[in-house]
Amino acid sequence: MKGPRTIFALALSLYGFASVALAGTFIDLGTLGGNESGARAINNAGDIVGSSRNATDTQEDHPFLYSNGVMTDLGLRGTAYGINSAGQISGITDNSAFLYSGGSVTNPGSLGGSHSEAAGINSAGQIAGSSFGTGNNFEHAVVYSAGGGITDLGALEGGDTCQAIGINNAGQVVGYSYTITNSNTRGTVSIAGFLYTPGIGMTNIGSLGGGYTVAEAINDAGQIVGLSAPSGGLPLNSSSFQHAFLYSGGIMIDLGTFGGLNSTAMGINAVGQIVGTAQTANGEDHAFLYEGGVMTDLNSLLPRGSGWQLSVANGINDLGQIVGTGTNARGFQRAFLLDTRADCTSVPQGCRPAGAGRREIVEPVPEDEAAPSER
Repeated sequence: MKGPRTIFALALSLYGFASVALAGTFIDLGTLGGNESGARAINNAGDIVGSSRNATDTQEDHPFLYSNGVMTDLGLRGTAYGINSAGQISGITDNSAFLYSGGSVTNPGSLGGSHSEAAGINSAGQIAGSSFGTGNNFEHAVVYSAGGGITDLGALEGGDTCQAIGINNAGQVVGYSYTITNSNTRGTVSIAGFLYTPGIGMTNIGSLGGGYTVAEAINDAGQIVGLSAPSGGLPLNSSSFQHAFLYSGGIMIDLGTFGGLNSTAMGINAVGQIVGTAQTANGEDHAFLYEGGVMTDLNSLLPRGSGWQLSVANGINDLGQIVGTGTNARGFQRAFLLDTRADCTSVPQGCRPAGAGRREIVEPVPEDEAAPSER
């Protein structure tokens, strides 16, 4: 792995919780040799996937696996979106879905069109994604099965565009669907979030009152998170706004923002901790952790003067390890890991006990890494 790495050992106090004290470590995951990277998902072993620029292909993203302190290029162009407990990785490369397993890359298939995508992957190796059909006349949500093969989930209410994004270990799938045909015209488009349950089919989960919803992730308890237009939101072809939501027990809850217009929930773990991004009153995107009815700005957990701004948290595992993308003091977008556990033995640098104060370690910046203004 090339590039600088910033490590903060933190004593974290999440305000709004009774007697919650968390020790943790924040790590800049670096890059594959280029200037920028972003993290998308993390499994319970602490393995992380995402995308990064490398030293020779500075204009294209490459999927990476970050494991045991080392970032590895998967040798493709594109982005890795999911990783399961077995270390299988799903994503997209050159307009096609891919599965990386045991060091080999395979294309899990398509519905006959020229474009397919793979997003979330569960412990059984089932992948949520989408594919164009023959002639590229439609795009449907699909599930790629672990043993090969593809299941067409269709779309909601006659729509011709539908994408599956998240999948849990029971095979329940979430995503979004346009709800009119010829939806690429975007004239009076409505987008609905869906839940697909094997043996039952695809159902519309509703909205916060506005015209569209996107379901991003689902945990094994069937809790769903994503974004939805609240009541008063404008149509899609206007300047609309959206709020993060939690859908649980048939009820959709608005998670709010940090005072701005927009927020999105990107991930949820087994215990119901939610991560995502929310705008502040001045329009900045800040990564958040939502738990116990409280939305916490992850930037408030960093040492004062760190120079970092964490813009989005994309994933959280069952241990409370959070990954996402932020901007470092030199203005580069970087993948990060925020480990909120008191026992950080899986992190090579370790962490200090709660209450031990803050420590900042910044490794030297290589001479060949120019600030954005110097590029």
